[in-house]
Amino acid sequence: MDKMVYTTSQLAEMAKVSSRTLRYYDKVGLLSPSDYSESGYRLYTDEDFPRLQHILVLKFLGFSLAEIKAFLHNGPGGAKAGNIFNGAERAAFTGRPGNFGRNEKVLGGLQPPARRAKTGDL
Repeated sequence: MDKMVYTTSQLAEMAKVSSRTLRYYDKVGLLSPSDYSESGYRLYTDEDFPRLQHILVLKFLGFSLAEIKAFLHNGPGGAKAGNIFNGAERAAFTGRPGNFGRNEKVLGGLQPPARRAKTGDL
């Protein structure tokens, strides 16, 4: 089965962001397209959407794009939600002002189900 392919504007509409935002994320290395058309247009697949969602959630929670980029590029599997918050990053996030104590709950939701079961956060 072929993968669904989306243009910049289609992915932007799905994620409720502007096309300009996606072009900027590509420019700064946060979200690169999976491919380019023969005409040079950016093309995204369903596999790009979860990464965009992670970026948007972290941005909403107050992280800078530089911090998000560092989290997502933190080694192999760094873009997986369960690997984003470990050690110092988790401590920095949970103590971040302005997040109204919701941070631990958000982190629990970002962990893979197997990890939540181990920590009793189901």
